[in-house]
Amino acid sequence: MQKLFDQIREYTPISDALKQDLIKVLRVRTIKKNELLLQEGSICRHYIFINAGLVRSFYYHDGKDKTYWFYAEHQFFTSWYSFFMQEPSYETLEALEATEVGLLSYSDYQTLATQHPDFGFFARTYAELECASIDYINRRYMDVSAKEKYTQLLADIPDIASRVKLGQLASFLGISQETLSRIRAEKG
Repeated sequence: MQKLFDQIREYTPISDALKQDLIKVLRVRTIKKNELLLQEGSICRHYIFINAGLVRSFYYHDGKDKTYWFYAEHQFFTSWYSFFMQEPSYETLEALEATEVGLLSYSDYQTLATQHPDFGFFARTYAELECASIDYINRRYMDVSAKEKYTQLLADIPDIASRVKLGQLASFLGISQETLSRIRAEKG
């Protein structure tokens, strides 16, 4: 719980009352490697904090799975569209290693945001920054070479190459595994 409190504290001071209410409603769960947290077509019911581990978001296109993003330790995440709109998700969330998460239900998220101004401020600010980050990253990866994409990804998530399968990494970058292998060999 301390890491979760620390993350919130990066955005706003956190009251003792909020800490107590979070302790009451947050479900801590260990997700096994390759276990799904959310299946495409299901409604995402949780806002998730990763205490330890790694999760990938992916979707299917032309029968192939396409990695959309990776979420690592001490990040909040969800299937953003599905969670906030309470509509079916277009993505699947999968644990890539044993992952410990804190799950906050949609209704508890809404209640905390209403009853605790500090959580409401955090929730709004985090969602705004996540939206801006997604936009920034999408644009940053759009018109660059495969080598530049890989270099940027390593800058964004330094240990990612050692934690995910080559195919998942290539899929995220929108390149073939062969191209990624060549790029990695060049970088030494």
